[in-house]
Amino acid sequence: MFENKRMKWIVGLLVLAMLVPLAGCSKSIVGKWADKDAMIEFKSDGTGTLGDKDAIISMPFTWKTDGGKLTISMEIVGSKDETMGEYSVSESTLTLKDPSGSGETKTFTRVK
Repeated sequence: MFENKRMKWIVGLLVLAMLVPLAGCSKSIVGKWADKDAMIEFKSDGTGTLGDKDAIISMPFTWKTDGGKLTISMEIVGSKDETMGEYSVSESTLTLKDPSGSGETKTFTRVK
């Protein structure tokens, strides 16, 4: 399953999205967000999907926010995982910061 390079990247992105500390959430995270390779959708019912832009891969998750913290729960290869981090959202961008301290960020644009 993880032999596909794109799948590895998508799973890595999802892990990053689950772990990222993001700051100052004043706008809603609900909606679709995309970068050049991936699409993330946060639905108002607390569910969501992460996949590639071509819709070949789609991984469901559940999410919730509390006091500026984002918690994402999902199952990867039969193992359940729950991760919490901070998030930053503006009207048109969602920014995810690598929690490892590398300083790298991933920015997604709201899909209309």
